[in-house]
Amino acid sequence: MGTGPLQVNADITAGGGADVLATLGGTVRMKAINGVIHRSFSLEKALKLINLSFLFGSGPQRKGLPYDEIGGTFDLQNGIAKTKDWKVVSPVLRAAAVGQLDLPQQTVDANLAVQPLKLTDSVLSAIGNAPIIKQVGIGTLLFGKQKSILIVTYRVEGPIADPKVTKVPTKVIDVGILGLIGKSLQLPGDTLAGEGRTPSEEKPTPSGPDAPD
Repeated sequence: MGTGPLQVNADITAGGGADVLATLGGTVRMKAINGVIHRSFSLEKALKLINLSFLFGSGPQRKGLPYDEIGGTFDLQNGIAKTKDWKVVSPVLRAAAVGQLDLPQQTVDANLAVQPLKLTDSVLSAIGNAPIIKQVGIGTLLFGKQKSILIVTYRVEGPIADPKVTKVPTKVIDVGILGLIGKSLQLPGDTLAGEGRTPSEEKPTPSGPDAPD
């Protein structure tokens, strides 16, 4: 739930009867710009796992999460809406998801990645002290000389209104899905598939007479 101008371009077909949701088909493109997210069950639960839920604001006067753009394209078939490019672009974070919404059953099944953009000392301290991060840090990509890029990946599943959000390692996510998420987040190359290493940080494979057997 939030505010901001919403643009919708839809080409939808539907049957009749009580199970109309199960007959929905077509394509829906949605984009909202320059607004505020007041409530996002998935994002808030994801940020809570790494002690960053304060990005949504706190207290009775909480203002929510400002965003520049939010939305994506959904392909509908038999009431199931699949997306490969859902994203949130905000001054404080970027998020991307690949997955589906089952409209008749009101459930979600998706992979979500979150990239906080403002990694201040206090944020890095909060992340480092989070119990879930201390468990080897699997699923978190923190790289670069200034440790300026952090990507955390999650599994989101269950009721749309109150899904279960679980932090997962990138290695359990299909490489094709990682590529789509990386594209939405505008990450360089195969950053996610490479477990956080940018191309410049990859060690070259030795070749020539001095190469190991």
